[in-house]
Amino acid sequence: MNTQGREFPEVRRAVVVVGGGVAGLWAAYQLARAKIPSALISYSGSDHGGVQGASRRSAGAVNTAPLDLQDLEGYLKTLGRGQGHPDVASILDAYLGRALADLAALVDLRPVKIGRALAQGPGHKLLERLTQAYRDLGGTVIDGWVTRLVADQQSCRGVQYETPLGIGKLRCKSVVLATGGYAGLFGNATRTNCFGTMLGRFLRAGGLLSNLEFVFKHGYGNIDANAVTPTEELPGAEIRDADGNRVTWLEEALFSLEGTQSHLAAVQLWSQNPEKKFFVDLRYRPLYLRLAQLKGELEQAHESGVASDAERARDEFVASFPVEAHAAVRREITEPFASGFALFERLKLLSGDQTPRVFRVAPLIYFTMGGAAHSHLRTNLPGVLVTGEAMHDFGANRVGGLPWALYLAAGCLLRDQLASLAVSGGGGDFELVPPSPPLHAPSLDSIQVHLNRTLANGLNAEDAKRSLIWLRNERRSLRAGAAAFGDLEASLLLAEGILQSALARRESRGFFLREDHPTEDPRLGKLISRARYEPSLDEVDVTLHSPDDLAFECHAAWTKGQPAPAYESASNWGAP
Repeated sequence: MNTQGREFPEVRRAVVVVGGGVAGLWAAYQLARAKIPSALISYSGSDHGGVQGASRRSAGAVNTAPLDLQDLEGYLKTLGRGQGHPDVASILDAYLGRALADLAALVDLRPVKIGRALAQGPGHKLLERLTQAYRDLGGTVIDGWVTRLVADQQSCRGVQYETPLGIGKLRCKSVVLATGGYAGLFGNATRTNCFGTMLGRFLRAGGLLSNLEFVFKHGYGNIDANAVTPTEELPGAEIRDADGNRVTWLEEALFSLEGTQSHLAAVQLWSQNPEKKFFVDLRYRPLYLRLAQLKGELEQAHESGVASDAERARDEFVASFPVEAHAAVRREITEPFASGFALFERLKLLSGDQTPRVFRVAPLIYFTMGGAAHSHLRTNLPGVLVTGEAMHDFGANRVGGLPWALYLAAGCLLRDQLASLAVSGGGGDFELVPPSPPLHAPSLDSIQVHLNRTLANGLNAEDAKRSLIWLRNERRSLRAGAAAFGDLEASLLLAEGILQSALARRESRGFFLREDHPTEDPRLGKLISRARYEPSLDEVDVTLHSPDDLAFECHAAWTKGQPAPAYESASNWGAP
């Protein structure tokens, strides 16, 4: 597409939010409510990594456990296997309650097991509502993709963007990155058009990225469709290998609603048996749902003392079985009633012939654990902040609903931070550069092949180093012939950072597996990786640091005049 020759009039705002998923739109909405002049740029097409994949597919669940946990920080440290971001607990503690109140005032919520969820899901409904609410409050929405982050160690001036019709500039003093993760860089990822181009541009501008080596491998990927199967849709499933042998312990964990906690065990099972094919069969899922409904109705009848309601519920449940099984089913559901896994197994034998609903299951890379390094959402580039999957947050493990909880809380924190800075007007001026070349499908496929081969089922150091050489050579050949830093170059730079980070972490932790270092190293549990682009070397350098060191570097960028921190070289820990 040719956008050469047309320039849009510049737009000046105090803040520009990049990314129109739930994290970006929520942040923009909070800014508008605080009367902070802002613009949001989000691309509706799919050829530049602009689709809000995770937000649109999400069920919109918010985990409210942080509101009740006595030791939230300790819980998150355990959850993150030592790699959780140290700010997450304080952000959730300070802002989740009021963020939920704001959300409930905007859309209807319903109670779910983990907390609250959108009453009218999935997530795309909320995106539409937030977009309209933001516009109603005076917010500016631009349909385009960002090609340049104009920021450095001294200041932020804004972003350059493109649309199918031309190029333009958004001048601002603060940019909020809400551009999602980089799952699309992996060959066995869910179908997404997010290739990490904005994270690559942030890295190129001097931004720090942390824990790039950690990605979440969803244990229940439908690899025939390259789609994640939400764990809440799996209770009642049977899991079998190609010989028909069942994995009953995992079935029981799913039945007991331990889906999220079973991810790591599932990933390890599939990875440790690479010669086997495993399948999920959902034929008994309707029976599970009827049994759960019966349990709820019997409990409600017991509380109200209305015996006829209990009998009606039993009659309806029995009627769903073949006539010849009615007597046996009724004996199974007499008092005392407990809808456990053993009962479910017996009822399956009485349910009659069912049509198989089978798909092959294997881990799919779903979203990122790492991202932009930050201290309470402020990066090491003054004026540049981050939220959503683009930021380093929970580390090597996650629980359903906690990401949305954090993103809602983070939007409120961003509002308060930017209001306290009294930002106004646009940033300094900058020259527009020629339109950047788009992603090139064959080269993108090659990136996916290299990252998939080295990270999908256990990193092999020699394979990773060969892939690293290919990434650098490919990127440098682009650099030699291109006038602008394009999407593909940004993705190649980010992929280089991912592999360098993986090589630096000489251990296995959570979903991150290394064939040559199969166990966790307690020393490394206290360190997180830091990726920085070194212009003099034209390569990404990765070292390991304590979270306090990185927090200080981000803090110092916003408070000039403080001495730079002294870092301990990762080589002391055996990293390259």
